Amino acid sequence: VSKGFFMSASYSYGVAKTLMDGTSDQAASNWGYVNNPGSPNNVPLAVSNFDPGHRISATFAYDIRLWKDAKATWSVFYSGQSGRPYSLVVYRDINGDGYANDLAYLPASASEMAFTNGTYQQLVDWLNVEPCLAGFLGKIMPRNACRGPWINTLDARLNVQLPSIKKVRVELTLDILNVLNLINTENGI
Repeated sequence: VSKGFFMSASYSYGVAKTLMDGTSDQAASNWGYVNNPGSPNNVPLAVSNFDPGHRISATFAYDIRLWKDAKATWSVFYSGQSGRPYSLVVYRDINGDGYANDLAYLPASASEMAFTNGTYQQLVDWLNVEPCLAGFLGKIMPRNACRGPWINTLDARLNVQLPSIKKVRVELTLDILNVLNLINTENGI
């Protein structure tokens, strides 16, 4: 803190792997809904749904004296982080275990699958948009092998502290969440 200015920044990186993330309070759901390449009885170690990846955060704040004991604080918070891990799964239960949790096999050639409402080349073109997916042609995609795009978030706050009246202090705040989307609607939601 210097002359009303405050700044803080951090970087973190983490890796989390799991057999199953245990997101349900029922054992059957935890067992049955873990995405797997064949059998929920033999789930390989894979990247967790909660794998943090890279994260950068920064906070900036500046105090502005308004009058007497009234002041305003303008602050912004930035967070940039790795996208969420994901994998492609088949919509239906293709191995007959009663759960739609089967990781997708990405065919290496048009002869390996029948195509309806499209061609093998259209599938390959779609997979090639994401280099991570294209790397699994001819294989069953591992659970959470790919990541969504980098996520940027910028929030701002204006906080005004009014002078105290009989030991009562009033604060007015204005929060703007997702400032990047306010500037450009293609940034964030």
